[in-house]
Amino acid sequence: RYSLTQSAPLHVASNMEFLDTCVGWMVYDKRDLVFVDKEATAEDVLKLMQKHNILAMPVVEDASASPLDFVGIITMLDLMTLIAFGSFKVNEPESNDFQIFSSLTLKAGDICNAHIHSEDKRVWEFSADTTLRALLEPLCKGVHRILIKHQPMDEDPIEYRVLTQTDVVRQLLALPRDQVPSLDSKVSAAAAPVTVNVSGTALAAFRTLHQQSVSAAPVVDADGAVVANVSASDLRNLTACSLKLVLQPVLAFLGSSRARGIKTAMPSARPPVTCTADSTLREVAQLMLLQRVHRVWVVDDARNPIGSVSYTDVIKAVYNEQGV
Repeated sequence: RYSLTQSAPLHVASNMEFLDTCVGWMVYDKRDLVFVDKEATAEDVLKLMQKHNILAMPVVEDASASPLDFVGIITMLDLMTLIAFGSFKVNEPESNDFQIFSSLTLKAGDICNAHIHSEDKRVWEFSADTTLRALLEPLCKGVHRILIKHQPMDEDPIEYRVLTQTDVVRQLLALPRDQVPSLDSKVSAAAAPVTVNVSGTALAAFRTLHQQSVSAAPVVDADGAVVANVSASDLRNLTACSLKLVLQPVLAFLGSSRARGIKTAMPSARPPVTCTADSTLREVAQLMLLQRVHRVWVVDDARNPIGSVSYTDVIKAVYNEQGV
């Protein structure tokens, strides 16, 4: 049987051979799976995500059981929706008389059952001896993470690791350039992204993300130029006691330290990561890895957003090229 302790192949002769390798070696050195019991609250999930620096985690029927019985997956996008619409008066979001409803006391299992977003509907599970080729299709269709399971011996507990789009793209970039020519094609700017106005509050921004079914958006100024990026992950350090911070202007919120609700002395948002339509997928993929982001905004000469590139786009290009 394949072991999650096995190291990577010493040499991969071609892209085709790489796609036919077992995925176990891609996750052998990653930490054990972080999961949460279905009875945990949304606030418990927020704290775990902050502690482990993750954006999603599986929800299980019983955390002490073996094997684990997965109920679903809860993401930061789910928590964003709960906070944006379940914690403030919808018609008076900027009132000082704000109130916390029961959103952060909801149980993780109930959140999964609500299927707030499409990725919640299924936990993707594959064995460690599955080939990467078999996983490209879900990954290029927007599945961001897949559970890789392994049981060394029949009597041993099942081990789990998480394979992400980031893991796959990092390995694709390590291949010789002539084996993945699709990565040297220019990026596509087919459709302008949903934007958030710099004059609005963070709460208004998060509501826009949910209503437009996107996980991130560029923040633009009065001229339409990108000045920042807002995403569901920006909520990671919030707690029930610091929810009111989302009533701040979006840039002030992005520039604040949300740990224990303490604002930093220099409230400036992180500069947005952008590229131009002349950039290649390879260049953008390298930029995403370097900057630790999941998408890059394509901008014109005036820095107006005209498109976006994500890890999904990079994997889809290779998937289409290989005719998998």
